[in-house]
Amino acid sequence: MDKSTLIHRVLIGKASEEEIADLERWMSLDPDNATEFEDMKLLYSDSQETEDDSNDSSKDSWKKIEDGIHRLQTRERRINSLKMVGAATGIYVLIIFGYNIFGTDRASAMDDGLLTQTLHYRDARIRDVMHSIEENSHFNVTLASSELEACKFTGSFKGGTSIREVIETLAKAKDLNVRYTSEQAVVLNGNPCKM
Repeated sequence: MDKSTLIHRVLIGKASEEEIADLERWMSLDPDNATEFEDMKLLYSDSQETEDDSNDSSKDSWKKIEDGIHRLQTRERRINSLKMVGAATGIYVLIIFGYNIFGTDRASAMDDGLLTQTLHYRDARIRDVMHSIEENSHFNVTLASSELEACKFTGSFKGGTSIREVIETLAKAKDLNVRYTSEQAVVLNGNPCKM
């Protein structure tokens, strides 16, 4: 038996003791359940007053009660939705505000062509080194030949080091030529590394 039918039976005085106990257990599980029962009880008593005036049937009265409860529940869902949207908006604003306050150093370092963090490599493929340089700067680093991908590099670059210095050091260590194709794009060329 659904809860609205059970509540109706209790309110009209036709519920068994077992049904009354079931309703009491349901109300004790959650304060919202007890509130729902009290709301239905209030609506039922109000409908009884109007029923005497209009001679509505018990089913019609109960339908009015269920409609009233449905309106209350819909209103509560809308309020909860608005609360969630408000909370999400607040979090978004905090993230944007935090990034603007605390993220500007990283963005500034990237604009200035500096590494944003210390990078360590041990027998790393050149393409992996290039990828991490690109992730930590606005530079685009490419290899003139796929044969250069076999080159390996071991070394470290401190955060704050110039990207140009990192690229020049990498090129010098692997005997590669550096060609800047734009302000923040570079191509590395040279002989394939020996395995």
